[in-house]
Amino acid sequence: MGRRLSLGSLFVWLVTTVALSATALGPAQEAAQHDQPQRQRVAGREGSGPDTLPDHPVVMGRRGQQLRITPVKGLERPWALAFLPNGDMLITERPGRLRIVRSDLTLDPRPIAGIPPVLDSAYKGLMDVALHPDFETNRLVYFTYTKVLPGEDVTKDWDTLIGPAGTAVLARGRYDGAYALTDVEDVFVADAATSGVSAVRIVFGRDGKIYMAIGAPNRHLTRGGTNRVGTSEEAQDPVSHSGKVLRLNDDGTVPPDNPFVGKPGHRPEIYALGVRNITGMIVHPTTGEVWAVEHGPLGGDELNIIRAGLNYGWPVVSLGRAYSGDRTGAGFGPELPQLSAPGMEDPFIAWLPSIAPGGLVIYTGNRFPGWTGHLFTGGLRSTQLHRVVINSRVLPGAHQSLLTELGQRIREVREGPDGLLYLLTDHDAGALLRVEPADEPPVTTTAGMVSARTGVYSTTQAERGAALYQTRCQTCHPATEFSGSAFMRSWSGHTAHRLFTLIQTTMPPENVGGLPRESYADLVAYIFEMNQLPAGRTDLPATDEALGRILIEMPADQGGRRR
Repeated sequence: MGRRLSLGSLFVWLVTTVALSATALGPAQEAAQHDQPQRQRVAGREGSGPDTLPDHPVVMGRRGQQLRITPVKGLERPWALAFLPNGDMLITERPGRLRIVRSDLTLDPRPIAGIPPVLDSAYKGLMDVALHPDFETNRLVYFTYTKVLPGEDVTKDWDTLIGPAGTAVLARGRYDGAYALTDVEDVFVADAATSGVSAVRIVFGRDGKIYMAIGAPNRHLTRGGTNRVGTSEEAQDPVSHSGKVLRLNDDGTVPPDNPFVGKPGHRPEIYALGVRNITGMIVHPTTGEVWAVEHGPLGGDELNIIRAGLNYGWPVVSLGRAYSGDRTGAGFGPELPQLSAPGMEDPFIAWLPSIAPGGLVIYTGNRFPGWTGHLFTGGLRSTQLHRVVINSRVLPGAHQSLLTELGQRIREVREGPDGLLYLLTDHDAGALLRVEPADEPPVTTTAGMVSARTGVYSTTQAERGAALYQTRCQTCHPATEFSGSAFMRSWSGHTAHRLFTLIQTTMPPENVGGLPRESYADLVAYIFEMNQLPAGRTDLPATDEALGRILIEMPADQGGRRR
């Protein structure tokens, strides 16, 4: 499919712009939104300075959607994390250390030995980490890092984009369960030399192959850019690994079914091309497809679904601009003024203004009722945890910025085996953050409570809610998100007040929170009706106190206890 700005993409673009309009920046501010410094300035030092993160757990957010943040300090520029089978976490630090945080949130002071020397310069260094799918048998840990090129002076201009050059490497070693990786080896060394920015993400696909993304965001000095070595035009060059997503066997060799195997003038490792700088990459838990978020230039951050042989446009086209504000060129912008070009893919989601995403997860747990299936990514310059509603048809809806009060650059987002979210902050004084719900827990006693199975809403009220839902909310929130046994299981034991607050903070998409309280009560009534909770003679109340006394329970024919 040729890249064109379809109505769907335009809708996502406009929705994103509206959703973030409360924090939209002017041109000068937005130019600083990304990790893209001006020529020959220090690079990769955003997040330096005093530690502003609290030392103790804090609760923040709106009522009904409050989150408890527990920090684990003592990390330096943490970049990625992977959960071990016992719940411990392996965490990479960009300067070249592999650390371990125990499942009780204790940072072990002793790094894990075995990581080779890395080029810690201009955002490069030790980056991603992932466990082999058969880790419990083979103990293999994979990681990516930047290897300095022969002859480069690592002391000269080391923290600028004209400093020492390196290339992306995929390596692996066997974890001994304590403090060492053994049998460490480089399994793939890319032809992707650069002195500039180049994030390197990896993920194991359902096919057992490694998908490896290598960034190429900046142009060479001779092309008006910032790099002494490497240029963004390589993203379209099939003999370079820069600006590509590669597909490799677990030993670094080439799978015979890769899309460019046997094609003259093409590297056989290439799976997709034309990516700018992928900072988060996952396998979607439902579809099995590879999803990736990447930084645009001035605006135009993207989420793409990576498919074999496709071209994602950089640096030919982009929804972003040059940092000067010019639509094209000027060292940083796309080559063409058009938003799309034949043979190049539209982004699935685009962010305007930019959020500078970092990390990516599709939430599958049940600790955050109402968020199952939603997308979460970090925000670096935008200092946030960013949520995107993904509906049952795997289409994007409303956006929400979370944790902005912390003022932390969020580099990584993962879901833990406990169903909580875990983040890494991109600071010299970096930290692991555990995010958990801080609102009312499930009710453990029914004293003074009224069951939603006893008729707490009226049929007329549910009809009003249905009409409102169908005209104002259905586009972004299909009914399957709020009905069925899975929905009732996740909400059983919570109060109607919590459901009311969730709806109030997400609907309707064009005017979140802007309806009268009675209208939100009507929507809750409609949800109760959809889930076969019986109607009564009076309307569901709209006050916090009354809603807080109504207990959601599964209907008896769906497994709820009989009264």
